[in-house]
Amino acid sequence: MTITAANMGFVGWVKFDFGTGNNLGFLRATSCDLKVTQTIDPSEVIDGTIDRTVYKLGPKEIGGSVAFPAVLDQGTSGSAMARLWNVALQREGGAGVPSNQGGFAADPGLFNVLVKYSNGTAFNYTDCIVDNYEWSVTQSDVVTIKVALIGKDRVAPTIPVTNAAIAGNSYYPTATNTHPTFSNTRIITWNDVNVNVGGVPSEFVRSFTCTVNNNVKRYYSLNGALSPSLVAPTKRDITGNVAIIGRNDLISGSTGADGNYSRCSADQTIGFSVFQIPRTGSPVCAAAWGVEFPSMCIFEYEEIALTNELFETKINYKVFPGESFTGSNSNTFMA
Repeated sequence: MTITAANMGFVGWVKFDFGTGNNLGFLRATSCDLKVTQTIDPSEVIDGTIDRTVYKLGPKEIGGSVAFPAVLDQGTSGSAMARLWNVALQREGGAGVPSNQGGFAADPGLFNVLVKYSNGTAFNYTDCIVDNYEWSVTQSDVVTIKVALIGKDRVAPTIPVTNAAIAGNSYYPTATNTHPTFSNTRIITWNDVNVNVGGVPSEFVRSFTCTVNNNVKRYYSLNGALSPSLVAPTKRDITGNVAIIGRNDLISGSTGADGNYSRCSADQTIGFSVFQIPRTGSPVCAAAWGVEFPSMCIFEYEEIALTNELFETKINYKVFPGESFTGSNSNTFMA
């Protein structure tokens, strides 16, 4: 009997393939649970037996999430943090499937995700779309990105999945280069981040989260397959929360949640950004990146709890972009 050798998960990898020659490439992920699921339902038929004899196949559903820390190694085509934000936000004028408007022009809205689990085991998840993008940072911690994806199908990869076959694209050196091209790099930490919420500066902010939810749906048709013929975004929700030291009237008082009744529209501004690294001198290992939602945010009432710890308030917010807004890299994303 042949015994299969044990494989550790850390030899796997995740690769976003935009199919343009300017790919995001391999991602240093902390988790990836992208998978295919299908329900098999027995049918209640009267057939003279106590056993079930017929069943129905449900649709194939491709979905899951990839989480990773934002890092300073951006390469020539920008960081995963920035590029996936662009892909999540950009829409066609008709609010249809995301296209290559704005951002990095080479990034389409639909892309493939290749996941290697071990040598000889890999799958290509095709025509994926960003359903949910979450950007978060907490004091004394790192900037974390979590991207939820929905795809059309899962197929066998068209390239070998051994370590030797991906030389030049990861830690493994090429034949002519003894150094790995996937270099060591630093994770972006809280001190690299600037957040301004309703005029409250970063020095009062303890944690911040921004989530873009595209509410993607799967649409099936009589296409001869169990996979959807279309995955498309619906109405978008942009929400988040912030924890601040103490209580600040700019967010909670008459100019914040208490004053919602006196205004006819959302008018608060939220911005978050990452500093250029290094901030002085050269070489620059990471360009500055930031997002601003100008005069389009509204705050809910704060959550206050009295404990023996530091007194802080937690506030949820919602963003209503209206016609359009300016996001990262000075690009305009259609609402």
